[in-house]
Amino acid sequence: MDNRTKILIAIIVTLTIALGFMVGLYFFGGNSEIQPTNQVEETKPVETSPTQPIQQQTPSQVLPQQTIQERATVEPIGPNWIQDNSTGIYLWNPQPTDGESISWSGSYIQDGPYKFADGFGKVIWQKNGRTVQIDEGNFSHGRHNGKFKHQFLPSGNIEYSNWDNGVEIPIQQSRRAKNYQSEVYVGTYRSGLDAYILTDSFSFRGGSDSFHCTIKATGYETVFLEYDFMRSDKGDVVYSNSQGYSGKLGHNTEVENSIWKFAQEYYYNR
Repeated sequence: MDNRTKILIAIIVTLTIALGFMVGLYFFGGNSEIQPTNQVEETKPVETSPTQPIQQQTPSQVLPQQTIQERATVEPIGPNWIQDNSTGIYLWNPQPTDGESISWSGSYIQDGPYKFADGFGKVIWQKNGRTVQIDEGNFSHGRHNGKFKHQFLPSGNIEYSNWDNGVEIPIQQSRRAKNYQSEVYVGTYRSGLDAYILTDSFSFRGGSDSFHCTIKATGYETVFLEYDFMRSDKGDVVYSNSQGYSGKLGHNTEVENSIWKFAQEYYYNR
């Protein structure tokens, strides 16, 4: 083999190697360029991830609205509510005046941020630091509801009343006797029986000071008592009933005092 042939073979081998290198570079270089494309496609779902926090925040955005709805049931605190400063409990005050304060002994109900007297209890009313009235009875969400006993100080006089959700039920419904309630609560005996005047039973003898009436006493049993009232020569109001009890009005005759008071109003408003 001569030199020219050797040179030609060397050139052919060199070209073959270069061509193989270029072909390999082309194919392997092209595959490496495809990789970023696949990576971009794989990261496309990640682009939708910002919508996920929005869905997670939706329940938390509802919570303030629920809180507002719960507190919407709370009665507004206004000038007719008075607070026991030692317990923070509120009571309804039908006729507020300056210098009033209270002390509540009993249970309460929590409504939102406020506490209201609820159930049976006793409230002491003070005026400029002096006790002027003691009420015993049932409260519903801070309001008088049901039968009440009121003791007024310093006289010690006792009166009874009946309430419906903060509104006192009047003894009389009009100026005419025929519109009186047929049964009117006038107190509770020491035996625990509640006393009711039967208004149709009134019989006056010459004036309001002398009369007869029937009392219905009810509770664990029901009995009917016949009462007679009159004013003595000394000016005292005396009474007697069908169970043999008699005496004159005073601090220990709470039911009889209420009967007498009701009879005076009933007589003059007939």
